[in-house]
Parts: sequence; C-alpha cells; structure tokens
Amino acid sequence: MSARQTPSGSPALPGSQTKILEAQMLATLRRRLAWLYTATTGTILTICLFFVLLFFWREAWRQQLEQFDASYLSLLSRLQSDTIISDGWLAKLEAEQKIILHIEENGVPLWFQGAWSPPSSRDLLIGLGKEKAQEEGIWLASSPVSSQLNQSSRFTIVGPAGDRYYGKSAVFSTKNGVRGLCILGQKTPILKQLGPLLLLLCVLEPAALCLLFCISRRFVGRLLAPVQSSREKQARFIAAASHELRSPLAVIRASAEALCADMDARLHPPYVDTKKDPGPTIGQRDTRKLCQAIDRECVRMSRLIEDMLLLASVDAGAWSLDIRPVDADTLLLETYEAFAPLCRQKKVRLRLDLPEDPLPQIQADPQRLTQILSILLDNALTYTPAGRQIGIQAESRTPSQDTRTLAICIWNEGPQIPDRDKERIFERFYQADPSRQDKQHFGLGLCIARELAAIQGGDLTARDHPGGGALFRLRIPTDPVCSDPKPYGAERITWPAYIRARSRSSPGRTR
Repeated sequence: MSARQTPSGSPALPGSQTKILEAQMLATLRRRLAWLYTATTGTILTICLFFVLLFFWREAWRQQLEQFDASYLSLLSRLQSDTIISDGWLAKLEAEQKIILHIEENGVPLWFQGAWSPPSSRDLLIGLGKEKAQEEGIWLASSPVSSQLNQSSRFTIVGPAGDRYYGKSAVFSTKNGVRGLCILGQKTPILKQLGPLLLLLCVLEPAALCLLFCISRRFVGRLLAPVQSSREKQARFIAAASHELRSPLAVIRASAEALCADMDARLHPPYVDTKKDPGPTIGQRDTRKLCQAIDRECVRMSRLIEDMLLLASVDAGAWSLDIRPVDADTLLLETYEAFAPLCRQKKVRLRLDLPEDPLPQIQADPQRLTQILSILLDNALTYTPAGRQIGIQAESRTPSQDTRTLAICIWNEGPQIPDRDKERIFERFYQADPSRQDKQHFGLGLCIARELAAIQGGDLTARDHPGGGALFRLRIPTDPVCSDPKPYGAERITWPAYIRARSRSSPGRTR
C-alpha cells in the first residue's frame, strides 16, 4: 500500500507534526548558520575594506603634501635661478597644480592675475598667507638677515567660503634686491578623491554579501545533510527494530502461556489421588510465578514496541489515514460504553455530556480517533481516585468564518497538572514522576495522542479543570457538507426515551 494513498482511496494527510517541526528546525538552523557565516565573514571583509580605505586615505593625504612641496620647491628653484619668469609658465603651473602664486620684487607685487578663480577672494587668501608667514617672522619685502633664504613651515589657512589651503612663504636675496614668494595649494577633500572607489565598494560589498550568503547557505546545507540523513536512518531503524522485535516477543509470550497452561493442569488436575500425589512442589509454584512474570513483561514490552512503532511510522512519514465522515454522537457513545465497565470496576463514575442538538460529522480516521479517546480516558482513569468522576464533553465551535471544529473534552477529578508540565507531558517518554515507578505507562500515550490529532488536522491541549483535576481538549475539523450517505456507524443511534425526556428539562444530554 502506498504511503500516499489510504485504503479508501482518499489521499493521506501530510507528515506528522514532529516531522514538520524537525524539518522547520533544520531549516531554521540552516538559515541561522548561513546568516552567522555571512555575518562573520562579512564583518571580517568590512574590517579589511576599512583598513584598505584608511590606507588609501593616508596615501592620498601624503600625495597631496608631496605634490604641494614639489610645486613649492620647483617654483622656488626657478625664482632663485632665473631673473625673468614667464607669465605663461606661472599660469600653467597654477592651473595644473591648483595653486595660488604671489611673488614680490623688492616689496612690489608681480603683476599676475592668476590662471583660475578660487572660491574665496584671491587677494584675501594671499593676505591670510602673508599673515601666517609674518607670525613666523617672515616679511616678503624684507631681506633675510642671517642667510640668503628664509622660509616658513607649512601652514594651513581657511577662506571665507570654507575652502582650505596649504601654504608656504619664502624670502631670499637676489642681485637686484629682495624677492618674496607666497604659495597656496588648494586642499582637495579626500572624499572627493576617493569618491569613485567608495562608490565601487558600496556597490560591490552588498553584492559580495549576497553571493556569500547564497554560497554559505549551500555550504551549510551540505554540512547538515548528514544530520538529516542520520535522523531519517534513525526513524527507519526504530521502525525496522520494532518490526523485528514483534516476532520474538510473540514466541516468548506464546511459550509463557503454554507453560502457564501446563502448570495449571498440573496444579489443578481433574482427578488427584492425594495418597499417591501429594500435590505440587515448591519449584512448580515458583515456575508458575516466573511464567506469569514473563507473560506480564511480554505484554508490557509489546505495548511499548507498538507505541514506538506508531511514532516511528509517523516520523518516517510512512503513515496513511482512512479519512471519512464520522458520526460524533455514535463514536462518543461507543467510547462511553467501552470504558463504563472499567470505571465501575475502579469505582469511578463516568459521565457523558452532549449538547441537545446532534453533533456535526467530523472528517477523521475513526480508528485513530478512537485510539486518541482511549488514551485520554485510560490516562484519566489511572490518575482518578475511587469515588471521583471522569467526564466526556463535546461541543461544536466556529473559531472563524472559514473553519469549524468539534471540541471533545476529557476531564477528571484527579490531581492537577503543574503549569510547567502542561506542555512537557506531550513529550516522548516524559513522566512527571522522575522515579518512573508507574510501570503501566511509558510516557508515550499523550505524545501519540497529539501526533494522531495533528496528522488529522486537529490539536490536543491540556489545562486545569474548573472543578479540580485535569482537562484535555481535542479539536477536530468538521465538514458541514457530507456526501457520504452512510458515515461511520452506518446510522445515528436513537437515544433512549428517558434520555430524550431528560434533555427537555436540561440544556444537554447526559449519561
């Protein structure tokens, strides 16, 4: 039988909630690892780019200073060696180097209007440069006293328009007297020089990070592939091991039953001559106890293997359901009648409270739905002391305009579940008692019930019962339009007359 097709021909529902959660967990882990890898590598890449930009920044700064110093030395050497300076050469030097030149001959400025117009006034900038030189004791109209050349250190001035300049001044003696020089070089913003590089990096870095994320996602996916494969192999192993353990358990149990039957025949023969047969020996009695223990543990192990097999089938996705319309009234009544003798045996009252109107049909697998209710009722019967009650309630709800569900509540008057354990009780092999003294339960029943509810499109939750004890709420989707003329149970069971009479005087049907 295909895992995608049910016996009745209807398609099987998607994988279990656990399998979906595991897939989501692996997807989340893959995404987070990819983001972590991208963020770490991207941070390292950004730091490297920062130091590269810092290097280019300092290099551009150094080149500006070297270019200014080279222009100053070239002009100073030319002025010292040549008596005649061409205006064309000065204009070319100014235009190429973006500098401002001011030359004085015996205190008279050289008539030169400049080759370009700075943002601030040219005369004002030259005046600021001469003031900076005078602060160091250099006057362009006065000859140097102690040497042939007197020059200032490099200084910086700022024009009214916010433009910045490097500056140097020098005065030296010539054959005709004194010649002074003031040179200002425009300080070009480093960002303007590095603008194309910054723009290129701003475009390339996001693209590189996107490419890095795609590569890291693929890389992390390949790393997690063995983990996912291991999980699938583990699920298949549990399923295969459960199947393989069935056969030896069946043989052990059959052998134990045969031994017990043989011992019963020896202990209680149809006719015994007490003079010749004094009765069973102590060894025979001990053997019977051992056989009973074997049978008891085989039954317990068989239940455990059945539960593990069911969960393994759900995890592996090899699960199909016979989804069809189910008459809720009939299903709950049959469940009530099945558990009523057990409740009477434990002196626990079992109640069935239904609304006055018939319940809607639900779309579910009747066998698995009965299994869920049996797990919940068995759990309630285990923890309900004698003289208390267990209840079954059902009501139809419409949470939204598009969905409609049937809520089935199983409550008991036993101990309440602590808030910290309300979700943990649905975990596999979890028991509130850490000593695990309860040998009748393995901590798998509620987990199986939730899994069976999830693969049928429903959910199972736990909360406190208002009257004390615990309440489990099972929600199953309903189908308002049903084309099957004979749902589960063939026909709706007719309620006895005394129940109908009681329903007239009470808001619901109670049994």
